Amino acid sequence: CFPVLPRRLSYPGLLPEAWHDVCLYEEGNLTEHLRKAVGDPEAARTAGAEISSAMQRFSWERMAPVYRQALERATAAGSAL
Repeated sequence: CFPVLPRRLSYPGLLPEAWHDVCLYEEGNLTEHLRKAVGDPEAARTAGAEISSAMQRFSWERMAPVYRQALERATAAGSAL
């Protein structure tokens, strides 16, 4: 998996700065950015593997317990009303 994301909204803050030029595109440059990724699939694959390790903080295995706790607190607070 190789992210191609706009250089706006929350994406620059979520992605390590070292990957901004590789993964983030400026408005109006999506097609050019996709051509680069498709034109060099091996580089995209390598970058995807490296980015994957940096994005483990968002993995389901890590986030599921956090979401579960938040939902349990929300439902417990709602039942106390």
